[in-house]
This record gives sequence, structure tokens and C-alpha cells, in this order.
Amino acid sequence: MKAAEIIVGFSKTLLGQQEKSGNAGFKSEWIQKKMIERGFVKGDAWCALAVELVLYETYQGTAFEDYINRLLSKSAVESYHNLRKSGPFPCNCIPVPGAAVFWQYYISNKATWQGHAGIVIDVMKDHYFTIEGNSNSAGGREGFEWAYKRRDFSKPLNGLRLLGFVHPANLDI
Repeated sequence: MKAAEIIVGFSKTLLGQQEKSGNAGFKSEWIQKKMIERGFVKGDAWCALAVELVLYETYQGTAFEDYINRLLSKSAVESYHNLRKSGPFPCNCIPVPGAAVFWQYYISNKATWQGHAGIVIDVMKDHYFTIEGNSNSAGGREGFEWAYKRRDFSKPLNGLRLLGFVHPANLDI
């Protein structure tokens, strides 16, 4: 089985899993334990850690585990730049199933330190579908679950602007 298939499959198992309100932790004891292992602390925005969890669970015990541990963090923007600069994971602006996707938040056409992250599940001609942690299926800004989202390639002056996609390492597992 290819790493991309494992990433997509594992992401789908997280769909609908929820946090305790106010970023206080997770309703599932297993997810709570795993997210704390990845660095979650009460109050954290956790979208980047959700991506880290998926990638860690996929690459655990392989030569890529160290890259996941060193290059990913609680920050979506920092994680993307770390992965883009160093590591075996190809980065570009082309979505593929199993790729991690990272955005940066803009206000008045200026980048902020904030961002968001998810996993690409499916790709269409003019949009793609993701599963994102610290999101919600209703489309609002407040995240509380792993949600299935439709995303396009727009570059808004305000809001989330695509940084890029981090493709799975070419590894048969």
C-alpha cells in the first residue's frame, strides 16, 4: 500500500472526531493521548498537530519518522516552511490525494503568523477536498472537529491563502 493511501484512509477515520470545547482536549481518549504525544497543550489551535498526527502515524518506524518529529510543529506556517526547506517530501502548488496542504492567514493583503492545515482527500479540475482538524463542517471560522471541506485555488486579500502542498514521500509501506 502506498503512503498516500494510508494518509487518506487514516484521515477518513478521524472525520467527525471532536474536541472538548475551547480547545481543551479531545473527546476520544485515544486521540487525546496521541495529540498530547504530538505536543498538544490545552488551549492550542490544533490543525497543524492534526496533520502531524496523520503523518506520524503513517511514517512511524520508517526512515521518515525523524523528519516528521523535527520539521512539524503547532504552527501551520512554520511547518510548511520547514518541510519546504529540508526533508524528503516534495512541495509545490499541485494538490494530490494524501498531500498535506498549508495556508497562511492574510489581513488587508498582508501575511500574518497564523495559518491552517489539512490533508487532501480528492482533487477535481478547479477545486479539491480536504479533511482538516480544528475545523467544522458548517463552514464557520470556529473549529471543533475533523471536517470534510471543499477548497478552491483563490488567493483572497483577506483570509486563508494557499502556501502549498507537501506530497507524501514515495514509499511503499
